[in-house]
Amino acid sequence: MVDLQHSGKMSRIEQWYISICTKPVYHPKHDVWLAVKYETSYAKLLCLDQSLCVVQGEWDLPEGLSMCNVVVDVNSDQVLALNHDQSVLSKQSFVITNENQLEPLGEILQSTLPQCVGYVNLIKIDHARGRVIALSDRVFHVFDIASLNHLFCRDISPSPENAGYFNAIWDVEIDEQCENLVMYSHCFHITVFDPDNLDIKICKALPGADIRSICIDHQQRIAVVRIKYSYAYDCYCDCEIEALSIDLQHISSYRCPTVYEQIAYDRNHGRFALINGSTNMPHILDANIWLPNTYVWCPINHRYAPNSIRRAVATFTMLRSLQHQSAISLLPNELLFEIFQHL
Repeated sequence: MVDLQHSGKMSRIEQWYISICTKPVYHPKHDVWLAVKYETSYAKLLCLDQSLCVVQGEWDLPEGLSMCNVVVDVNSDQVLALNHDQSVLSKQSFVITNENQLEPLGEILQSTLPQCVGYVNLIKIDHARGRVIALSDRVFHVFDIASLNHLFCRDISPSPENAGYFNAIWDVEIDEQCENLVMYSHCFHITVFDPDNLDIKICKALPGADIRSICIDHQQRIAVVRIKYSYAYDCYCDCEIEALSIDLQHISSYRCPTVYEQIAYDRNHGRFALINGSTNMPHILDANIWLPNTYVWCPINHRYAPNSIRRAVATFTMLRSLQHQSAISLLPNELLFEIFQHL
């Protein structure tokens, strides 16, 4: 178990930002974070810098999208949302300008949901298959992402022994390879599905602490935020991040100095973003501090490397260029790049 107390530093945040209540989503093309801020009667889409502290741009979502269940699609720059009475699914495209301002693009597309859908806990985008997955109690409803037409539904609790596991679905993630859909629900259960046919691959209970949020890194490792309730202090006071393999085997644990409710992954920098449960203050967990190889160097993503790796690459490259009498100068680029991958 690793202690988080002295790794990285807590970011400062402005008071009005406290009301953000969605998990931030990293936008790899623009190297920013996007998050939805809910107000009393409307919502905003915010564009945040790498530290999650500075709001660089914001967009007041129109009435057709200012709803309680909003998801941001960073692959195609779209916002999808369900209205308050769960009857209409809407989407609209947006653009991020060079100054990281957010602007709407085109008209809002809306689709009335069939009555069989019922109450939807959350919606998720499956980019590889071009579809939207809406999760109601124990049922996956699948929509075409282009037209928002309802394609089919799938009951995920066909057997009596696991029917109760999915009464309250809290979070769903799809890995980058699009080979697994991971969901956690109440009763400490995490379930891995086949995203093609939505069959259950494995379901496992993780007793001992409440699960608050999950994310998946580029190596298909599942990071789980878990918190324990203290009856002595009448509050949640113990938090750790647990890493699991895709078959739900324990890899590592990371003890946190404060309670976090949300976790998100930045695949370019190999970092994790943690959001405090009571204040929504962010904390950035830098690459390779906890899990190894969350960031692996290659020429195309050198600009995203942590400062320590960038300094090592720069120093090694200068020695190779200037010290011609050294054996380092004889190394070809291919071998040099292989060395940098192990930094």
